[in-house]
This record gives sequence, C-alpha cells and structure tokens, in this order.
Amino acid sequence: MFPNVAPAQPDVSRPQRVAPLWHTVVLVLLLLFPPFMWLPLKAWFPAVHRGDIPFLHIITLQYQWILFLFMWFGLLVRETKFRTLVGTLWKTAQDALRDCGLALLFFVGSMTLVLVLYTLFGAFDRTPDKSLPQNMVELLTILPVMISAGICEETICRGYLQRQIHSLTGSIWVAIVLQAVIFSLAHGYDQTPAGYVDKLLYGVGAGLLANWRKSLLPGILSHSFQDTFAATASFLSSSL
Repeated sequence: MFPNVAPAQPDVSRPQRVAPLWHTVVLVLLLLFPPFMWLPLKAWFPAVHRGDIPFLHIITLQYQWILFLFMWFGLLVRETKFRTLVGTLWKTAQDALRDCGLALLFFVGSMTLVLVLYTLFGAFDRTPDKSLPQNMVELLTILPVMISAGICEETICRGYLQRQIHSLTGSIWVAIVLQAVIFSLAHGYDQTPAGYVDKLLYGVGAGLLANWRKSLLPGILSHSFQDTFAATASFLSSSL
C-alpha cells in the first residue's frame, strides 16, 4: 500500500508570470534605451526648431503605444488576460468616487514631494525641457501624450513589471522598488539627481498604491492628471 500523499499546492504567495522572460528583458531595454539613443535619429534631425515640437509630441505618443502593444504581445504569448494587470474594476459609483479620491490624494502628495525636492535641490532636468508647450498648438499636441503616459506607464510599470518581478523574485517589496528604478531611469538621462529621486519615489508610491488597492485605476487617474496639470501650467506660465 502506498501512503496517501496530498497533491502539491500552488505557491499563492507570488503571482504567475505574465509574459516570457525574454519579453520582459526586451521591454526593459526598450524602456531604458529608446530608439533615439541607438538609431541615427539625431542625424535625421540635426537641429530641433520650435516648429518641430508638435511633430515630436506625435512621435512620442506613437512610441508610448508601440511599447504598450509590445507589452500586450507578451501577455498574449503567455495567455495572460489584460484584466490581470488592471486589477479591480469599478462596479458602482462609490467605487469610482473612492478611486478618484485616492487619485486626488496621491496627486497632492506627489506635487508636495515635487515642491520640496525642487526647493531643496533645484531643477529636475540638466537642460530646459523644450517639449513643454509654449503655444496653443503645442498644448493641444502634448495633452494626448500626457493622458497616454498615465495609461501606458502605469500599465507597463505598476502592472506588467511589478507583477512580473514579483513572480520572479517572490517579493512584492523587491518588485515595487525595481519597477520604480526602471521607471526613474526610463525618464531619460538628462535628469539631475533630484529628478531621478523624484521619479523613483513616485514609482514606489504608485507601486504601493497599486498593490494596496489591487487596481491600476487610481494610479492611472492621478498620473494622467498630474502630467496634464504640469503641461497646462507650463503653457499658462509661458503665456503670461
């Protein structure tokens, strides 16, 4: 007689991988080393004039969604449902109001952090950001980029990467920190130390919010609103 052996139980302490490992490596490389760093794009655009800014906004928007679609391709390969990344959805008006409230609180906290870091350490970029809007055409072309950034960056970093790293390491804390590091570095190498710290802390905070709420929706709302607010404020300040 063979002893009764209980079947092995799945490890519920960590989520399942959302995509193949090779896909994650490629996605991270595309985030850290975007095409303008390794394709001869600078030779195509030897000088960026003010009139080119709307066109560059459109290119940025396209690249955001190319990354998003590539991320989605990894989900399809692994047969992971997109809903797995997004998490809890709204079922009632109360759910929507709660997440909007959380998004507003996170926005206030993030802007407070920005003001503190800026006051203590100065600008976040080594050179002025020429992409910020100075006229109505530039504002209209950058607003879709700002809204899209909240959707794409939160889904890729706090959804895909955080869940994938959690699966690989078995630690949600490691996952939150590593996705925040990638998020910070992905914002470019022209940042000052204060800029890297700001993006890192934002990424950690957004990761904690997503893990606590089990949903990307509050982070998406807050992120899109903050970027839209910054672009609009830049336009208004240049118009005064």
